Amino acid sequence: SPVSLITLHLAPAETEYGYIIAGKEEKAQEADIKNEDMLFPLSNRDISMLQRSTLFMPDFREEADLDAVFWKDYLLNCYSRTFNGEPVNRYSKLLGTTTAYARVSAEALDDEIRALFGKALSRYVPNPNDLTEESGDMIYEDGC
Repeated sequence: SPVSLITLHLAPAETEYGYIIAGKEEKAQEADIKNEDMLFPLSNRDISMLQRSTLFMPDFREEADLDAVFWKDYLLNCYSRTFNGEPVNRYSKLLGTTTAYARVSAEALDDEIRALFGKALSRYVPNPNDLTEESGDMIYEDGC
């Protein structure tokens, strides 16, 4: 049966942050695809998540670069710039006032990071408190 073979790759974003996801689509037959692991459906929601996630991704070269500093930058940029997540008002020590935060469950972050990198965020940063910022930009509490 006919399928689309889409080659996805990351390209530098036109902003100061991260990458954009780009793809090239070609017509193919399932029999032409040698690696069965490469056959999987992508919904419009999947594509949207990949585009949003890669846009604010800090530069990295290898897995060793995916440390707590990388994840703090990624999560802060990804969620504060797009405001994905549940909006909640919290007191910010940095601003000295109540402001809006994007609340995201650790489980949802694990799923998103696993989809992007093959391992859950908790495998890269086992102690979620390591992501908490003294400035109050990022707060870990109640599993979020």
